[in-house]
Amino acid sequence: HLRLNPALEVKLKKQAMSYIDVLEKSLNKIKPDYIILSGDSRMSIEIFEKLASNKSIPTFHFEQGPFGTTIFDNKGVNANASFRNKLVINENLTVKEKEDKVNQFFKRTRPSKYKRNPIYRGSDYIFQFFTKTINLLPSDIILPSKPKVQKAIYKEIKENTNKVKEGKRIFLLILQVPEDVNMVYHSPFYDKHSDIVKDIYNNLPEGASFLVREHPLYKGKYEQELYNFMVQKNIPLDQAGLYESIAQASVVIVNNSTVGIEAISQLKPVVVLGHSYFDNDLICLKVKEIGKLKEVLFNSVVFRPKQEDVINFLYYLTNDILIDGHYREKILMNKEKIVKRLLDMYV
Repeated sequence: HLRLNPALEVKLKKQAMSYIDVLEKSLNKIKPDYIILSGDSRMSIEIFEKLASNKSIPTFHFEQGPFGTTIFDNKGVNANASFRNKLVINENLTVKEKEDKVNQFFKRTRPSKYKRNPIYRGSDYIFQFFTKTINLLPSDIILPSKPKVQKAIYKEIKENTNKVKEGKRIFLLILQVPEDVNMVYHSPFYDKHSDIVKDIYNNLPEGASFLVREHPLYKGKYEQELYNFMVQKNIPLDQAGLYESIAQASVVIVNNSTVGIEAISQLKPVVVLGHSYFDNDLICLKVKEIGKLKEVLFNSVVFRPKQEDVINFLYYLTNDILIDGHYREKILMNKEKIVKRLLDMYV
């Protein structure tokens, strides 16, 4: 929170002390046997985790996973998950059998999402607007204001969309939401996307073509510095469908976006800049020292993950880790699986 809003340091400390008082009182009163937490990095959640640890209360963490799933783990989510760098290979199935099961998972029919009443959602915005106006909005849910981007420059970048040179190796960079916890907590080398774009551009192999893809929720909303650099260097902006773009790319670069998993599933060379639960050396190239970025990008041209390693990773992920279903769905289909996993761990 402090990295996102440095000016709110005093308010954030007061907010944290308030959480400590309220949550400790609640734990002393309820005396829970287990605590299930949403994510692992919000202020209230981290305080819950610390207080629970002090009282030797087991905790679990859940969060939205890729492909319409839920991650439920007793250590954490994202790069904190217990299964990071762990790959259990099922020897009872052949590679073909595992591949078939992975394909079935990707082709499964996903249930419809719950449509929240727009009046409730609208009331959220109204409540936040008025409480912020009178200085009562909790400091830990205040997001930094988005930079104003010059429309003329953004339009010029979009016009460069089709300027990727044919016959050249395309390095596709996937941008993320700046406020995402993966950018704040699990990005050891970068705080800003503009720095990522500059570093990748300046370290590309000779003759490579560079393509940048924005997050769908953040189109035209990144820092002005990023767009100025893209105009200056004539870097095109990717506007095709995600799967089409991945298929056309020679190398896919992510900080730690789960788009990396989708690219890995297509046997694409993937360069990972930050920390994530899929940064396994068998299936991607991880930048472990920023001074070796150029070397990693050069090696990515010839890197090809073994199909068997990718299938083993995807089978382990989809069969043993991800729980089919999500808490935003109209009909909750994964509650029994979550309860079973909880019982398997601690009963």
